[in-house]
Amino acid sequence: MSMNRKGIRYLADIRRDEWAKVALMHLFFFLVIMVFQILKPMKQGLFLEALGPRAAEWELIAKLLNIVVAVAAAAVFSYLAGHLRRTHLTAVFGLFFFVAFFLYSRMLASPPGALAIWTFYLLGDLFSTVMVAVFWAFLNDISPPAQARRLYGVIGAGGVIGGYVGNTVVREFVEAAGTDTLLHVCMGLTAVIMVLARAVDARYLGKRRGSRPSRARQAGTESAPSPAGSGSGWAQAVEGARLVRRSGYLLCIAGLVGIYEIVSATINYQYSATVVHLVGGAADKQVFLATVGQVTGIVSILSQILLTGFLLSRFGVGAALMLLPVAVLGSSLGFLLAPSLAMGAAMVVSSDGLNYSIYQTSKEVLYTPTSRAEKYKAKAFIDMFVQRFSKGIGIVISLAFAAITQYGAVRFLSLFVAALLAALMFLIRYLAGAFERRTGAIEEAPITSADIRAQEPEGRESRV
Repeated sequence: MSMNRKGIRYLADIRRDEWAKVALMHLFFFLVIMVFQILKPMKQGLFLEALGPRAAEWELIAKLLNIVVAVAAAAVFSYLAGHLRRTHLTAVFGLFFFVAFFLYSRMLASPPGALAIWTFYLLGDLFSTVMVAVFWAFLNDISPPAQARRLYGVIGAGGVIGGYVGNTVVREFVEAAGTDTLLHVCMGLTAVIMVLARAVDARYLGKRRGSRPSRARQAGTESAPSPAGSGSGWAQAVEGARLVRRSGYLLCIAGLVGIYEIVSATINYQYSATVVHLVGGAADKQVFLATVGQVTGIVSILSQILLTGFLLSRFGVGAALMLLPVAVLGSSLGFLLAPSLAMGAAMVVSSDGLNYSIYQTSKEVLYTPTSRAEKYKAKAFIDMFVQRFSKGIGIVISLAFAAITQYGAVRFLSLFVAALLAALMFLIRYLAGAFERRTGAIEEAPITSADIRAQEPEGRESRV
């Protein structure tokens, strides 16, 4: 019995009163990532086939357009997050995507035009940008740092399992059922997400109204309903930028996000170029992309279940974050030496597989010892603007490289990737120490009446 308990705690140290929270948030993230991973190979396969031999370069331009969409999304998200409870925020975005999936199920049922293909590509990334932000807003609201280190690994596993299931659905059914049918599936899953958001809000946020705040809320790690806000979405997005600029800790998190996104954009261009030149036919591309997505999902699931909780609880957030740059460095150097389809896939599997699991989970833990304003405004700025802007830098670099070279030279971008990964490792070491200092300060800080008043539901923000 003792051995069994130790084995369970190795994978997940969940206490009796935490099981409902883990189950709800696990399922929430499962459905969000499942929908995204259904959309991703469908939109990418249609796009790469429709745009011909230079599709990889056109995809870079589409990703630049994604930045414009993400900036607008950041403004809308910041505004709504300042005026709506989390459940209403999810309902607004959920209804938007529900209607969009219905419209595209009609537009893509027959041979789609250029406008439908381009806008569908943008819609897939927009879903990920917005709904993942909504999910982490919920989770960071109800999770103090110590609990986050124990539970985020298990909760995050919902996302990686959802990613595997989503890719499997596309791989097995896209040829027989068609894109339109799979979009109907996405509609149903989005409806379930909205129901789950309501359940989470009622259980963990709604019951706090009018009650004495918990110690975690007094520390700024949990919150009353929704952060009060005033002004336009742009004004609140600018406030998020100011919060980041004034905090060295948040600037380093922004750097962590930015460097990885440049790396990811570069690697994905190398991968797309390899697929365009070595895989033929829209259906073949969709199946191949979904197959690689399945392998990525397996890597995500195994790393999330076996490594995330163990590394976070035993060795800290720095060790958990460091795994990704080490793995990507190895696969990228492998592509430099042998630029094959297999090595291109290995780069994406190591990057996306670990990013969707242990890296993302560990990165979110970094936000737990921050104030309420930083969780919503600063985090939204980093996740939507910094992330997309940095990806844009990587895209511009890849476009410039593609304009002056041929496909055979794409392997040499791995040298650029290696230099960025070295900088990322240095930044991770600094952030790990800063996180431990912040969490120590929260645990030792005395609770005062001012702290309690600052967390009343009238909308005043806490300070850490």
